[in-house]
Amino acid sequence: MESVGIYTLANDFVYDQLVALLNSIEVNVSPEISICIIPYDDRMDKIKRELESRPNVSLYSNQERIKEWEDFAQEVWSHHPKASQK
Repeated sequence: MESVGIYTLANDFVYDQLVALLNSIEVNVSPEISICIIPYDDRMDKIKRELESRPNVSLYSNQERIKEWEDFAQEVWSHHPKASQK
């Protein structure tokens, strides 16, 4: 069988929405589907505690890759006409 999983962005600011998403996936898709959370920023305390009870959910921890994505997004956004508006 083909391996499938879900990636999502989150931080503690959207904790309630993340828990709702995880609960929905568990009920409507599968309680075993792999889910990887990419941290939006360093505010992850509540999410880390939540993951202790969810063995199918992991936290993406490759900080070097996250930095590359962040740099890429900032570079792309810097060329948008509204990027310099205040």
